[in-house]
Amino acid sequence: MVLFTIRYSVTMKKSLVGLLSALLLILAPTAQGQVKNQEIQGSVVEFGVEAAVPNAVISLASGGKVLATTDAQGRFRITAAAGVNLRVRALGYTDMVVAARDGMRVALARRLRSSTKSSWLVLVRKKRATSPDPLLR
Repeated sequence: MVLFTIRYSVTMKKSLVGLLSALLLILAPTAQGQVKNQEIQGSVVEFGVEAAVPNAVISLASGGKVLATTDAQGRFRITAAAGVNLRVRALGYTDMVVAARDGMRVALARRLRSSTKSSWLVLVRKKRATSPDPLLR
């Protein structure tokens, strides 16, 4: 009878510890559960000019998942956790990585052209003299 009592007590303790551990895992908030998605609105403008940048792409910096594209006024609306890193890019501008927050305004700088890939062309043409004297031509 003493042997049965000892086994019962050890088994009961193990069950109680297991039950309490399970309850703690269920009730304890996880790091993922604490971060809540919210609606974030913002705009993308050109640095220094403050002109809207239409068709800028807003994506997650870590995974590259596209979340939104700006409208003609440079505005966008996404659902994400505040503070998550976003990559903002647009054709002709340098990419930027920014932390998400509601009401954000991202100013993109124009991409500088490389001197080896310059699209500027300068034509120099020699003008002919119009003097009637053939020695001055």
